[in-house]
Amino acid sequence: MNTTAAAPQTKIERHFYSKQLSAETYFDLKKEGYKLRVSTSKGSQCITTYCQAVKLENNIESFVMFGDFSKRIMTHTESKRATEKSIKECNDKALKDIQLVIDEANEFYNKEQN
Repeated sequence: MNTTAAAPQTKIERHFYSKQLSAETYFDLKKEGYKLRVSTSKGSQCITTYCQAVKLENNIESFVMFGDFSKRIMTHTESKRATEKSIKECNDKALKDIQLVIDEANEFYNKEQN
């Protein structure tokens, strides 16, 4: 029996209304019901990867502004165009040290409980 957790899957999609291409990956956090959503997309100047702790209830995400953990992970100035290839490459680059960010998010909620 294999007891190791499956690696998180990254989903790359084009948004219906804005047509903006983005990549999203979810990681479990220690706080019950919370996941860390890591998103990579193009802003006005460059491609950026940021994360946000979201609470998932009945397939609905909620986030408390200035209350839940969020952080910009990386700004990718080398990529100017938001192609599927560039979004994936930037997302993969940002995920290399994601465990440090997950630990930071878990610590954020540990301090909240104390």
